[in-house]
Amino acid sequence: MSGDEELTSYLNKLGLSLYEARTYMALIGSGAKTASEISFTSGVPRTKVYGAVKSLERKGLVKAIPGKPDVFMALPPERHLYPAVERMKEEARRCEEAISTLMLKYEASRHIGMRPSYELRNVWPIPDRGDALKRLEDLASESEKTINLITTRNGILRLYKRGVDSLESAALRGVKIKLLAPYEDRDEWIIHELEEILEVRRLRNVPDILQATFDSRRILFVEVYPDDLNPQLGGDRGFWMDNPSLAALLDLLFMEAWGEA
Repeated sequence: MSGDEELTSYLNKLGLSLYEARTYMALIGSGAKTASEISFTSGVPRTKVYGAVKSLERKGLVKAIPGKPDVFMALPPERHLYPAVERMKEEARRCEEAISTLMLKYEASRHIGMRPSYELRNVWPIPDRGDALKRLEDLASESEKTINLITTRNGILRLYKRGVDSLESAALRGVKIKLLAPYEDRDEWIIHELEEILEVRRLRNVPDILQATFDSRRILFVEVYPDDLNPQLGGDRGFWMDNPSLAALLDLLFMEAWGEA
């Protein structure tokens, strides 16, 4: 594949049609051209050139210069293409989160209805919200190095109402605690309170979950229902497990999201 063909394929991935990509490459490569010249240089049928340049013009990649005939010139690529790259990065991040969630669901599903094999494989079910937060407190109290948390905006408030004491005790022991969650400007008061004991960064589009890893070894995963402010009552379901390999992978994905937050 030639250099131009490779660039054209990347333009396809960034949302341009084949004709748009070839047209833009022709204008980038040798300057302003008429429709006939674009067709000759790019191999785009002349009847398709006008549609391609009009679309590129709407996307901010081409400028038309009126005349007899009209002439078209390429504009810098970054205004349209960089946002497309950022959208792809965000989509890739969401895919990573989805894979992480699917892995946890898969691991849990292997033990549904199996008694007592979940204990033999170090996986224990969590039947409700009260048990979920109690288990978080217990795991936090046993942590020695790191705790990484992901939850919802309301999840922050539930942690603040119940769970913050065990996290504070862990922080006083030198445990490094990080929290990723969506929050709003009006939540700054609680964020400032939590920043006394942990680091917080904003992560958008978090599903209704509570996910935590402890010392890159233990995992707590809970599907929250409903995602309200009650720290005790709720139909939450989940599990906790001792699985260093999976915990290390989740921490790797967590730190990637942390770096982008």
